Amino acid sequence: MAKYQSERLRSDPVEEKLGESGIWAFESRHGATFSMTTTVHRFPKLLLIREGSGHVIGDWGTLRCETGDCVLVPPGLRHRIEDDPHHAIWLYGLGVATRLFSCVPEMIAELPRGVLSSGQLKAIAVEQRLRRIMYLDGQSDAASRLACVASSLELFAEIAAAVRVRQESIEPLEARKRVAECN
Repeated sequence: MAKYQSERLRSDPVEEKLGESGIWAFESRHGATFSMTTTVHRFPKLLLIREGSGHVIGDWGTLRCETGDCVLVPPGLRHRIEDDPHHAIWLYGLGVATRLFSCVPEMIAELPRGVLSSGQLKAIAVEQRLRRIMYLDGQSDAASRLACVASSLELFAEIAAAVRVRQESIEPLEARKRVAECN
């Protein structure tokens, strides 16, 4: 499974390759000379920062990311990664073709965007799931390909649900604080 060997330090981004199944699972360990030009994808992309820190710069501004954070990049958003010069990034990535969301097209718009802290997603075990997806993506049998697609969609759905639940629990607290401030 050579496409996931982490020993090679990269100076450029992993080539975009949505497979026949609509999944692009990859690992990228950045070297000191890593450089990325602004890019845009037709599909949502999830990045898990395994190690290191830096910034994701794009249409949404400049967002800091560090070890344990996930970055969700929506389709059509121009972006690039800039590593901290002293803490190069090692990440796992997952792109999912928008056609795979066709049974629930509104899900694309409901996906959270930007940097999600490790605390927000701790219960989901994102790293273990991405490792499994990368393994399944490297298999050639139909059952593994189907499991790869199903696992990828489930991960996106659970991230959306976890962030929604967190926002729903924070919003009433913030509303109570505003009411208290007015009294």
